[in-house]
Amino acid sequence: MLCSLQNGLLALGDRAARWTLAALVLVTLAVLGMPGFALAGVTGTLSAQTGEVRDLVAVDATTMYAATQGGGLWKSTNAGATWSKVASLPARYVWKVTFAAAAPNTLYVATSIGLFVSTNGGANWTQRSFDAVRAVAVAAAGSPLLIGVPGAGIYRSNDGGATFADVSAGLDSADARAIVFDAAGNAYAGLFSNSSGNWGGVFRLALGATSWLSWNAAGAGGANALGHRYVTGLAINASVLLAATADGTGSGVGKVFRNTLAGAGWNSPPDANAGAIYDIESVALDRSDGSGHSFLAGTRAFGVWRSTDDGQTWVQKSSGPAGSEVLQTTIAIGTLPGSPNAVIAQSGAGLFYTTSIGSQPATWQSAGGLAADRVLSVTNHASVAPATYYMGLQGAGVRKSTNAGGAWTRLLAGFSTGGPEPLLGSAVAVAAHPTDASAVSVALRATGLYSLSGGATWVRDTGAPSALSPQDLQFDGAGASLFYSMFNPGGGVWKRSGGTWTQVVPGAWAGSVGANRIFQSSAGPLFVMMFDDLPQRSASGAPGTWSPVNIAAAANDYGFMRIAFAAISEKPGSAGAVLVAATNRGLYRSGDGGQNWYRATISGPAAMHSVFSAVQYGAASSPLWAADRSGGLYCSGNDGDSWVAAGQANAAIVTLRYQNGQLLALTDGGGIATVGASCP
Repeated sequence: MLCSLQNGLLALGDRAARWTLAALVLVTLAVLGMPGFALAGVTGTLSAQTGEVRDLVAVDATTMYAATQGGGLWKSTNAGATWSKVASLPARYVWKVTFAAAAPNTLYVATSIGLFVSTNGGANWTQRSFDAVRAVAVAAAGSPLLIGVPGAGIYRSNDGGATFADVSAGLDSADARAIVFDAAGNAYAGLFSNSSGNWGGVFRLALGATSWLSWNAAGAGGANALGHRYVTGLAINASVLLAATADGTGSGVGKVFRNTLAGAGWNSPPDANAGAIYDIESVALDRSDGSGHSFLAGTRAFGVWRSTDDGQTWVQKSSGPAGSEVLQTTIAIGTLPGSPNAVIAQSGAGLFYTTSIGSQPATWQSAGGLAADRVLSVTNHASVAPATYYMGLQGAGVRKSTNAGGAWTRLLAGFSTGGPEPLLGSAVAVAAHPTDASAVSVALRATGLYSLSGGATWVRDTGAPSALSPQDLQFDGAGASLFYSMFNPGGGVWKRSGGTWTQVVPGAWAGSVGANRIFQSSAGPLFVMMFDDLPQRSASGAPGTWSPVNIAAAANDYGFMRIAFAAISEKPGSAGAVLVAATNRGLYRSGDGGQNWYRATISGPAAMHSVFSAVQYGAASSPLWAADRSGGLYCSGNDGDSWVAAGQANAAIVTLRYQNGQLLALTDGGGIATVGASCP
């Protein structure tokens, strides 16, 4: 099929045929359900072996699956020590994985684009629904199957997902995060709530019933109510149901509540040893000892705890120094039947495993192969140490490389543990001084701005403006000033010079828009891109010198949203005069240093999105590159007039950055893709 397409198109003998062929190949592979692949544009991947894993499920004593956000589904065949991607699954944002005990090769996977089913251990998949699915569970015999659809409720299938019926009656929330079955086929659903806890909690659906009953007030006829209705997870064995709870703010009110299913309802743990640990994020049946009475619970700030008596008493199983990954938010836990191994997923930091969960304390080590990094930022010391890279990660702080991304080390000491962010924080932006290898700053979402001290420890910049939603950090070309943008009302853009912070751009313009990314051209002018509005430009960056850029009216430009810039890049050799920008209304250009902009008329492959997430030139005489949130990469040899498909990253591309002679594509779930120097 592909050969006939190629022969027919190449007979045209022109450039249009070549990029049309590339587009059709990409589309055809997508239709056939084959995994995405890289054309000549994508040359490799830089990964710190991290990722945000939301679920861990073992099907036997050696095989386990990991559901990741942005990176798709991963598989281990050696009890969690190393991992490889299940490339056949087209979904990238995966929430849950499950299987029926009677058919371990039949996998049900809940993703952001629907439910997928494989009957051969993940080799092939069939999509059974097309709305986001956050929870999935199947009875031991393989039926019924339940899925939780955010905003719609819970649906049941009695034919393996071929058809579904709404069984949400009786629920007080449509946000199910966990579903489990007992041995008799009765189902229990854990729902999210608000901080007041006046809805949500645990509900029960009897086998064959069509309406749920609240299991909050007293459980199985007893007198004790569930003490918190913000349920993050459920686990069940033959005699007890455990509910993991939190409140989403990091207050520490969460506990592991216990219900015997036939007794006095829910207990309220009085202390840590009884399950009052600290915001429980996950709970799982521990199948390592074969007793059927062991459970593991993952907390927000104190790692993993274990109970061997049906959840009555708990002991801490995490080891390591304060601030280490194994003591941060444990989103998922996996154990293997009859194996002493256990695997934990630490928020954003990837996977860790122990070869003896029963030891005290258990010793954890990093699992290998999980290249599912959710990359938010990357930078280097442009002239003094160009091969020293700093990678900012979603929920996992900062990693450092001294060999241009070949190997990464953790750079975590000193980060705050407070607030609703995971322990190590999301490093939204990292800025490395261009000429001082000791000067590095990082903005963590919710917890503030930090500077690196002694090359190994982060120190909070107490004089910096407070920012719950930082957006970008940039040193100016000389390194004399650090610019800090934020979305906060009243935040805007601040500049640090000589140790003093000054607000240079007000926090809100008309419409209360917030500041986004920062760009400085080689000629000196600075630009601050805005949410839902035009960029602000200043020749010096000083207060009172900023004004919106001018946009020429474009033909056939319809829609209610105002134009907003996502990225700006400067054409090499133009001395700051020629700039291009990716916007929500297509590609824009400026020939006068960014004061006036007009929309470019472009041509390119049918698969190319006109709304780019990023645009970036490389070195002198290199092409112009662009990317989109589908992971598509494109290049142009004529400043964006026409484009060719240059490859497909294995995750959504967040932004493009050119540093140390290399074009880098930062992805949400696939690490950093390296890009070749020329168009394919």
